[in-house]
Amino acid sequence: MNTTRYYADKNGGYIGAFKGCKPDSYFAEVPTAPSNGLDKWDGKKWISAPLASVQVRDKALLAIDTYDFEDGRVIQIRIKEDRDNLKGGIKKGQTVWKMEDNKVYSVTTADLQAALDDQESQIADIWATHFADLEMGVTNKKKKKATTW
Repeated sequence: MNTTRYYADKNGGYIGAFKGCKPDSYFAEVPTAPSNGLDKWDGKKWISAPLASVQVRDKALLAIDTYDFEDGRVIQIRIKEDRDNLKGGIKKGQTVWKMEDNKVYSVTTADLQAALDDQESQIADIWATHFADLEMGVTNKKKKKATTW
């Protein structure tokens, strides 16, 4: 019987699935494959790997999808779908806009610009944080290299 068996190394790293053969005895059999190849086996269950910096950034960017005018109007600004529409509305001097609740409300170009500016600011903050994290890693690596002979 050729059943598929899953293995992890002694550090909990996923090795792979084997069918009809068995890897070196250094590896421990586990009941299932992880949902992500970076997950770690703790002896009982798979522990999810922390999100990579890029995944954290992308998740944060996708979360910026509304702007609350704090008067009952909430505009939806999905990064991929709505930003160009919003810019077009500002350019045309749009006076009404369909909001997140699918109702049409009066707006001014200042309203639309405030929503866009808020999103632009949040995007800039997320990118600055992301690149600062990456730069920190590069800086730390450079310092290690400089002091290691």
